[in-house]
Amino acid sequence: MEIYSKLLIYYFSGTGNSKNVALWMSSVASKRNIESVIINIAEIDRTSITPPLKGELLVFISPIHGFNYPPAMMHFIGRFPKGENNVLLMNTRAGMLIGNFITPGLTGIAFLLSSLLLKMKGYSIVGMAPFDLPSNWISVHPGLNDKTIKIIHQKIKPKVLDCTEKVLSGKTNFAALREIVQDVIVSPISVMYYLIGRFLFAKSNFASADCNNCDICIKNCPVKAIIKVNNRPFWTYNCESCMKCMSHCPKKLLKPLMGQSYYIQFYFLQF
Repeated sequence: MEIYSKLLIYYFSGTGNSKNVALWMSSVASKRNIESVIINIAEIDRTSITPPLKGELLVFISPIHGFNYPPAMMHFIGRFPKGENNVLLMNTRAGMLIGNFITPGLTGIAFLLSSLLLKMKGYSIVGMAPFDLPSNWISVHPGLNDKTIKIIHQKIKPKVLDCTEKVLSGKTNFAALREIVQDVIVSPISVMYYLIGRFLFAKSNFASADCNNCDICIKNCPVKAIIKVNNRPFWTYNCESCMKCMSHCPKKLLKPLMGQSYYIQFYFLQF
């Protein structure tokens, strides 16, 4: 007899890391004959959220921005209705490859703050699991090549599957607590990023002179942060730095001004 009647996965993703984790988790549920529903929070009304039913396992997964969940996910959790379900918190962090070693990222206050909010609403936290997937925050790191991305996926996917199996079996997984000291140390940076840093990064994005105004970046922005000003894409302060605009630009003409100086510094990590 299964512990859970359904797996509800709420995710926010710019370039696909969190979505991939959601799909990998869903495959485990399918093998166990557990219904799974994957919900992209960028595509739903985040002010009117359907309360979960008894017996459903809730999963919240998002990338880490500035050592915290991005505002879109934090606000979603803040508005989430009260309940008594079990919750698994997950995140994807900026993984880089050095030889066969994937450099670990930091979760910061993402799990601490979100678990506090959810526990105040009546939920029980049964897991906190971070996963270091390909770095795509090119405001800080260069994008990784296909070979590197494939290697990281091959190493991390089994860990996601194992975590999902464990929690669906009624066990807990608090792997993130092993990094609690580092996460607390960077917490001041998390606060500063939320209050100041994210706005600076948002204003560092620009379209090169060759931009053909296809508007794909504007149409695909999950938080509608890009508008048209003087017939050019313009990033507002609502930008989450999810990098979806840059990864989906057909001609790769969108650039992060603050990230240009890092390309030479980190180029060797792609091999």
